[in-house]
Amino acid sequence: MFPSNYFTKFKEAGEDVITMHDNFIQCSTEMMFTRRYVGKDMLTQVIYDYSNEQESIMAFSVLFTSMIFKSHDGGYFSVHKDNKYLVPLFQRWYLMMDTNALALHTNISEDVSMPTVNVLRSSGKIQDAWVSQTICIKFFDKNRKSEFTPYIYVQFLDSPNNIIETLCRRCIKKSLGDDVSFNINDYQHEIVEMVNNKIQLTKGFIGFIRSIHSSEDFQMDITDELKMIETILCDRLMSKYISLAEFIRINPEFNLKMEFRRINSEQFVDETARKMSVILNEFLDYQMDVMKKYTTETEMDKFIDLITVV
Repeated sequence: MFPSNYFTKFKEAGEDVITMHDNFIQCSTEMMFTRRYVGKDMLTQVIYDYSNEQESIMAFSVLFTSMIFKSHDGGYFSVHKDNKYLVPLFQRWYLMMDTNALALHTNISEDVSMPTVNVLRSSGKIQDAWVSQTICIKFFDKNRKSEFTPYIYVQFLDSPNNIIETLCRRCIKKSLGDDVSFNINDYQHEIVEMVNNKIQLTKGFIGFIRSIHSSEDFQMDITDELKMIETILCDRLMSKYISLAEFIRINPEFNLKMEFRRINSEQFVDETARKMSVILNEFLDYQMDVMKKYTTETEMDKFIDLITVV
């Protein structure tokens, strides 16, 4: 998605930056097979004696790993502790170069429920969905004309209440017999929520289920059942990218404050890392300019107004 002249910036910065860039490219090809590179610093391509340096080799992942890789092995890379300062540079590089994406950070803490947003399904139905704490914006060239437009990543569940009601009824019948009826519609509040990027049942709903019967056996059985329900819901979580224009159109009240975080070049003592950070910031700024241009053309300025550049 970047103009060709942008990539000459790596060569113009010197041989040290060219080498770092080449190492980043090599690392990106190795991440699906991290376990094959025992003792290797994948960002410098240096191999250490693992028997002596085992505790010094650290594992990291790129942002949005679960969105990008289907395999649980994908998205991870190993780095020697002495080169840990390279990790944020590679993470940004990979997000931009390999996925055409950028990250917008919300101010919602990990223990707070994410507000719901609307998503339009292929059936035409609008239903509840969630964005992540760190929102993923990905640029797609849908018409293959080098005209990249921003899409936003959302997650949603397909008929979660049906799953929850069926499993709760099974547990109630097992513990209490057929004498106790259960209808999920008797609970008129939120049943599921997204906290720390995971689906869980709300405390209110858990309390509602527990209040059905106070026996110790039921309380133990329903505890296990509720844990299993949350596991099933997480496994059935669905996702899609929708155009930013569509997202704002069906979410006119969306008002989450977001941060677009540039790399602080002054934090790097290593000169090569500092030069790389300056170049990556130029790429980041280009992505932001593309999104600003798009939102202006589609009269979606409100979304940009929610973003603070830091």
